[in-house]
Amino acid sequence: MQAISAVVLKQAEEPQPDSPVTKPSRERAASVVAPRASPADPQLFERLRQLRTELAEEEGVAAFVIFHDKTLKAIAGHKPVTPAALLEIPGIGALKAER
Repeated sequence: MQAISAVVLKQAEEPQPDSPVTKPSRERAASVVAPRASPADPQLFERLRQLRTELAEEEGVAAFVIFHDKTLKAIAGHKPVTPAALLEIPGIGALKAER
């Protein structure tokens, strides 16, 4: 025969209406993102998408594994010319920059 044990649940306290609720600031999150560049070059963006599709097919992975559209748009807008500049693009780490 099994013994029965009691479980005690504590009810979470409701926030007081007069106390300020702090929310994460978008300004802090935005400071991590690379500075804005000119709008993405549409022709360059499309060419980057084609290259990404080719690489994904060769490697047998989904295209977003190579780069997300947001990253391709950032590349097309920033047009980095050095490996260091490429590393400043969100979504590109050392491994992807090397590849």
